[in-house]
Amino acid sequence: DFFHLGGDDMYVIVENLRKFLQDKKKSSKIPMLWGQWYLRGPNNGIAVSGGPGYTLNRAALSLFLTDIFPRCDVHYKTSAEDGTLSKCFRTLGITPEDTRDSLTGEQTYHGVRPDDLYTSTPSSGNRGSFQSKNMAFWATLPHPTNIS
Repeated sequence: DFFHLGGDDMYVIVENLRKFLQDKKKSSKIPMLWGQWYLRGPNNGIAVSGGPGYTLNRAALSLFLTDIFPRCDVHYKTSAEDGTLSKCFRTLGITPEDTRDSLTGEQTYHGVRPDDLYTSTPSSGNRGSFQSKNMAFWATLPHPTNIS
């Protein structure tokens, strides 16, 4: 029913992914793309991040193989397949679904090491907590708790 793409440094808690996708089968005929959002720039829209992996339902995978892959940026060479995939889906009006928890804003897909998720001074740099909605990066996205 679903295709999940991730690298060799990705961790997946399979039970949590199954639980997250459980109610998504209802919309199986509509192409859907899930993952951690990131902004590709002011004019490039929202994309899914490849670091934590991303998930496509069967309809999205079929659309990718038949319509997107053969036609969209076929000669473009990049290691940023996540941004290209998102951009190509967007040309067909498909944008990544918001996978953050609707009550807390916490991410379902995490693009950082586990010890960086809950610390304010992560070992990999001065980014602040990825769970904080006040962080500059997340402040640019509408937060689920602020959406009516």
